[in-house]
Parts: sequence; C-alpha cells; structure tokens
Amino acid sequence: MKTAWKEFLTWFLVQFLGIVLFILITFKHLTFLRSFAGANHIPASSLMMLLSNFSLYLLLSYLIYLFTFQINGTVVVQILAFTLGITFLFLFPTPEKTWVYLLFLAALLASPFFLFLLEQREEKMSASFAAEKENYDLRKNALLNDIEEKETKNERLRALLKRYDLLHQVVKTVTGSLEADQLFYLILQNCHKLIPKGSAGLKSVSESLDPFDTWVLRNERPLISLGKEKNLILASSPAQLSFESVIEAPIFHHGKITHLLKIEDREEGAFEEEDLRLLTDLAGIASITLSNALYFQKIRELAVTDALTGLYVLKFFKERLDEEIKRASRFSQKVSLLLLDIDFFKKINDTYGHQAGDAVLEKLAETLRGCLRPADIVARYGGEEFAVLLICCSRPEALELGERIRQETEKSATLFKENPIRCTVSVGAASFPEDALNPEQLIRKADEALYRAKRAGRNRVVSA
Repeated sequence: MKTAWKEFLTWFLVQFLGIVLFILITFKHLTFLRSFAGANHIPASSLMMLLSNFSLYLLLSYLIYLFTFQINGTVVVQILAFTLGITFLFLFPTPEKTWVYLLFLAALLASPFFLFLLEQREEKMSASFAAEKENYDLRKNALLNDIEEKETKNERLRALLKRYDLLHQVVKTVTGSLEADQLFYLILQNCHKLIPKGSAGLKSVSESLDPFDTWVLRNERPLISLGKEKNLILASSPAQLSFESVIEAPIFHHGKITHLLKIEDREEGAFEEEDLRLLTDLAGIASITLSNALYFQKIRELAVTDALTGLYVLKFFKERLDEEIKRASRFSQKVSLLLLDIDFFKKINDTYGHQAGDAVLEKLAETLRGCLRPADIVARYGGEEFAVLLICCSRPEALELGERIRQETEKSATLFKENPIRCTVSVGAASFPEDALNPEQLIRKADEALYRAKRAGRNRVVSA
C-alpha cells in the first residue's frame, strides 16, 4: 500500500507542478494573480479561465500518456471526465455561486486518486490471474504430456498386439505342417512377417558357424547383439561379418540344438528386445513342430517299412507296383519284378537260433540296397522272401541284376557271435509287358519262376 501511495503522490506532484507552470506562463493568469492580491473573492471569469486551462492541461497530459503507454480503462475515464468538465465550464461560464466550480475542481482532483487505486487493484488482479493462468498452463502441459505419453504407450501396445496376433496366425500355419522341409520353409517365410528387418536365415549346427552361432550353441539361449564393434563376443574371436546387428535363437529337438534361427541387419542397433522375444517364441514353436514332424515321419516310416530290415512292407510295395505298372503302360515303358527266397533258411534258424536268422535277413537287406539303383524299390515280401521292383528295366537287365544279387549274397557272410554264416538265394524274374499285363499276373509269373529255381536246385536265377 505504501508503494501505491508513493507512486500516486509522485504522479500527482508532477501533475501539480505542471499545472503551476502552465498557470505561470499564462499571461492572463498573471493579471488574475495581481488582481486577486487586493480582492476578497475570485472573479468568476478568472476562475472559469483557470479551470478551463487546468482541464486543458490535464487533457493534454493524458493524451501524451495515451500515446506513450498503453490504453486502459483509467485513461479513458479520465479523458471522459475532463472533457465533461470543459463542456460544463463553457455551458455555465458565469454561475451565481463560485463554490460550484470549487466542488467540480475538487472532484477532478480526487478522481485520479480513486482511478489510480482502481488501476492498482486491476494490476493485482491481473497479476493474480496471470499466476493462475500460468499454473493452469503448467497443469495443462503436464496433462498434455501425460496424454501424449499414454498415447505413445497405447500405440506401442496396439503394435505389439498386432504382432502377437500375427504370431498366433503363424503358429496355426507352422503347426499345420508335418514335413520337416516344408516346416523350415514356413518358418523363414513367416519370420519376415513378424520381424520385417534384415534378412532371416535357418542354419543347421553341422554347417559353418560364426562367433555368434558358437555363442548360442554353447550357452543354449537366445542372443541379441546391437553392434559387432561393441560386442565382447568378437573380442576373443574376431571375424569378418557382413552385418552390424543380429538376433538369434536356438531350435531344439530331444533337448539338443539342431538348428539356429537368425536375423541379420547391416544397420547398427536395428533390433529391440521385443524383436528377440518374438524370434524366441517362433523358435520355440519351431522346436515343438519340428519334433512333431520328425515323430510323424518316424511313424510313417514304421507304417511302410519293416522294423527288422528297414525295407518297405508288402502293402506299400503292392501299391507302388500298381502305380508303376500304370505309369509304364501309359508311357510304353518296361517294369521288371524279382522275387528272392533264402535257401534253407529254416536250417539256419534251427542251427544258430532265430537271432542269427534275423541277422541273416538284415545282411541280405543290406546287400540288396547295395546292388540296386536309387529308383528301384525293394521290400520284405514275407518271412525270408524279398521282392524287388525294377523301374524302366527289361527282362535281360532284370536277369543280370538278379545274378549280381545272387553272387553278392553267395560270397558274403553274416558274422554272428564270431561265427560266419553263409547263405544263398533263389531268384525268380518276370517283366511287364512281356510276361504279364497287370500287377497280379506279374507277381504270379515271378513266383512261378522262383518255384522253378528252387526245384532246379536253388542258388540260381530263373525267368518266367
């Protein structure tokens, strides 16, 4: 409050000195002062002139204030008041009582003080409002920052949910495959959808490994490297690498790492922890699906192969025989069939035991695989009998191959408990279309040839 009074008194003193100076430099007022020295009252005309000049001075001072400072309500009210004062003086130049002018003068002198106080109050209210507005702005900015931060988090969550929804679709796609080769293809194909960065690769642990592969294989856990220059892995084993960033996860089967799923990028710091989590999840899915695929493959092999010899079973062999006969008929090709029987196999079982007989069967299966071409199909026909389907093979070629099998069997021996067991085979051969026109006839013709070989003394090859 003291400061307000001080400011007002300073302002008023300046105004008062200006008034006195303005009066002194006015010639008419000098005359008025001289006449006033011997008079008992102030002439009305002189008082009117005094008030007029006083009002004019105040008006000019406020006009100067108006052009040098800012326009506000106080200035407007003061200008309006002094304008009304001048108007009043000209409307009533000679009133009967002089006190009316004195009262008006007092009102004009008091009005700036009250208007000054109002202006001070307005400034305080403006300062308070500005402080409140500043606090409001701070709270508003804090709320906006909080909203922006939450929007960023929501955006990240939406992107994360989208990636995990895609992971769910990938799981459905990958787990639907029971073929190992197709499974690896699907993993690589969907890996780029989940993590659209760098280049993905699937590496067997039997291939050439870089230091990162070796680290994952040794520690049996995923790896993320944000730059090969900063990574301690390369400190002990420097290598020339074509990438700056890498994430890698192992694929397990029966508790052992069989493959490494890896994404490489030439840009440093290209991957985040979330990318590694997704890759690890995909590798875990691949591990489960790979085990299922290998189990299915094993079951399928057991369904079409003989458990003892590893050769195809009779049912599968007959299906393939029917397919090959149809194909040969359509393309005018030849197919031959060999039926083999171990000579005196019962004697081997009686002499050495059934385990020895099983060893002889395994040895013969090995001999057959060594003599046949990759396209040929060999099966255990039943007991000690075997069947060989020769694709695109004429009768002379079949007889030549049958003779080769007979000779290899005769000169080889099965070692059982340090006892060499030797055996011979009888072979019957038949060809399509020379000897038969359908699978049933071909089997019957080859079986008849085998029966004749046995009656002729065994250990020989006979054709239909």
